[in-house]
Amino acid sequence: MQVLGVAGSLRRDSHNRKLLRAAAAHLPPGVQFTEYDRLKLIPPFDRELPLAAAHEAFNDDGTLKDHDLTLELDAILAELLDTTRQRLAA
Repeated sequence: MQVLGVAGSLRRDSHNRKLLRAAAAHLPPGVQFTEYDRLKLIPPFDRELPLAAAHEAFNDDGTLKDHDLTLELDAILAELLDTTRQRLAA
């Protein structure tokens, strides 16, 4: 089993990140933990920001401007879907 950990805070030494790492240290054998550390590259959603500011991270067709991030997110989602399909089929 694989677990993807995402801390909600962007600070390197945030309490959320410390709790995430502490929880990861207690995972049972055979569980692979990966901490996603590129959260700051994903544009935040904030209803209080002007729409123009939120749109700066996206191309006109709605895709992310950061191609590497797009590929990484696609790979993570594909792996999650495959894992889910396998578990449902079992």
